[in-house]
Amino acid sequence: MSAVQTAPPRPVARTRSAVEAAVVVLVGALFALTFWLVRPPPRVAHVDIVNDSSSEVEVGVSGVSRDDLLGLAVALPHQTTRVEDVVDQGDEWVFAFATASCPAEEVRVSRQRLEELGWRVVIPEQVLVGLAADCAYQPPVR
Repeated sequence: MSAVQTAPPRPVARTRSAVEAAVVVLVGALFALTFWLVRPPPRVAHVDIVNDSSSEVEVGVSGVSRDDLLGLAVALPHQTTRVEDVVDQGDEWVFAFATASCPAEEVRVSRQRLEELGWRVVIPEQVLVGLAADCAYQPPVR
């Protein structure tokens, strides 16, 4: 009988496992990059809005660029309204106050001042007076 010679097996498993490891590393890197790119903006735990008037006041906030006005809440009359988990507007916050029938009046407050006040915003008297004077209620015409 003659001996049959066979070639030694090729290390296929080693090449395949290296490719699989590279794919796993690449997928992990893509996930990490995606989560880094779409991370949520920084937030402030809460903002308290004090409304000493007898009217509801709509309150919004934006940064100085005023690109996006974030509607915070409707501040109820003679109450403090707490808004939780507010998107941080940066070093300068622009609050917009309005009523249902009156356009907004703006007030700028620095982030440092908000921190000093414990994230408490009192709707300024001059804003309340302006909203009341500019948009006094007028009964419907019959």
